[in-house]
Amino acid sequence: MAATPADMSSRKLVTSLKRLSKGLVQTRYGESSSDPWHSFSAPYDGGPLTVASFKKAMRLPDGPEGELREESVEEFFESMRESEDAPRYAALRELISRELKQVKIFLSSSEEVVEGRVYLCGVAADGKIVGLWAIRVWT
Repeated sequence: MAATPADMSSRKLVTSLKRLSKGLVQTRYGESSSDPWHSFSAPYDGGPLTVASFKKAMRLPDGPEGELREESVEEFFESMRESEDAPRYAALRELISRELKQVKIFLSSSEEVVEGRVYLCGVAADGKIVGLWAIRVWT
């Protein structure tokens, strides 16, 4: 896929995500922790971004620690509209919508794992998975 002038490299996109998410805390899933969002990128073999392909790309383990489910991106951003950080989440959404394809939220879903991760990610123009992750805590 040829990059268009609006497409950012994965490296620049990770930097932009880091800047936009600085100081934001994940509050949608479980109890929020004081741990902020973290940016990341990972090589990707292509094709549809699914739980299985994401786990493979991220080298997540099998078993409860690696158990993921997909959540609604729309519901995630909708839930942030009432937060004090709503304008920052709106800017984050705009960047992600413009620069990433196949945008997904994957959530550590095993009830056996009290502390897990929330991943907000998609596929960049250069084919890498790029996004943010944060800690979620079940109480």
